[in-house]
This record gives sequence, structure tokens and C-alpha cells, in this order.
Amino acid sequence: MIAGEDGNTIEQRLNRIEALLSSLIERETVKDWYSTAEVGRILGKSGYTVREWARLGESGPPSGPAATASRRNGWSATRS
Repeated sequence: MIAGEDGNTIEQRLNRIEALLSSLIERETVKDWYSTAEVGRILGKSGYTVREWARLGESGPPSGPAATASRRNGWSATRS
């Protein structure tokens, strides 16, 4: 195999590019709902802090049947 100036083969470099693209796509994907952990990661806060904001009414946790199921697995937030 031929190595570039940095010592990496073309295959290694392509694998790295694919991993970076996958990471970008995951990060930039817009979703209808986000978990508290995802919101925390986006805002640079912990999932606990986001749950506390929801509990204290500082953000609107969802209500209705979907929220009941959601609460069993952790709070979620809409993108709006």
C-alpha cells in the first residue's frame, strides 16, 4: 500500500473521512423530538439540568399520551 506524507494509507484516510461525514450527518440531522441527553449535549448542559428545567416549567415538557410514554423513558423536547 502507498502511504501519504502523514504515513496513512489511502484506505485509512478514506475511513477517517467516512467517520467524520457520519458524525456531521448525525449532528446536523433535524429531528421532531430530542431526548434530554441530546438537548443537554446541544446546549452544553447535562441531561439532569434539562430535566430540571422541564420539571420547573422553564421549558415546556410535552403533555398527552406521547408524554406519558416519554416520561417512562425520560423526558423529550420538540425542536420548535
